[in-house]
Amino acid sequence: RAVIARGGVGSRLDGRAQVGCASLAFIPDGSLPINYFGAAEHPPFVDARNHAQLSGGRSVIIVAPDPGSPRLYLARRAVEPGGIHGLLIGEVDPGFLWGGAEQNSLIPTMELHVFGDSGLVLYATTTDAVALPAGFSTFPAGERGTFEWKLAETAYFAAYTPVEGTSGSAVPRWTLVLSEDRAAVMAPMARFSRTFAITALLSLGLALILGMSQLRRNLLPLLALQEGTRRLANQQFNEP
Repeated sequence: RAVIARGGVGSRLDGRAQVGCASLAFIPDGSLPINYFGAAEHPPFVDARNHAQLSGGRSVIIVAPDPGSPRLYLARRAVEPGGIHGLLIGEVDPGFLWGGAEQNSLIPTMELHVFGDSGLVLYATTTDAVALPAGFSTFPAGERGTFEWKLAETAYFAAYTPVEGTSGSAVPRWTLVLSEDRAAVMAPMARFSRTFAITALLSLGLALILGMSQLRRNLLPLLALQEGTRRLANQQFNEP
């Protein structure tokens, strides 16, 4: 423990290390956590899959359920001076990861959700409780699609897509869902329908007027021929 404090990660930390992390700790194999900053008294459970990924030299994102909101941890195997092996683990600051309300660039009629691989809501722009839409026990792995659901009794159109990780990290199967108020989506179509009906009627009326005018012009030679035939039948040869 003293070796770690003097020559390990803790001695090399500066202010930049705390950007994005709520806490950072080193957990030597078979020993208790050593906190560098923040509170990491209860590190998350590392399952067999995560152990395999960590052993392969990858960084792993671990989701720890919490009554308030899930806690996210970034973990990686590390070797400290003196050959002390262990796990370097930091709790991700939610404000750094998701941003605050003032950083929300969505339009007012849109909502954003991020679901974990078990359907756990990791992030939401809504304050109401949400659950997977009807027909989804979980989102299909690696697939994209659309669906309709309700948020706070309001109907939404939604599209989902998987969150891709980098080659050096093991990201759990997360799914990003972007929703837009159904009424807001349909409003332009409703306005277009009304405008289209009026435009269609005006166009039909104009076409009818132009058609009648063209028809009269086309009938003029026929009317002249009919008048000439009438004069011939009445033996009116003195008129052109």
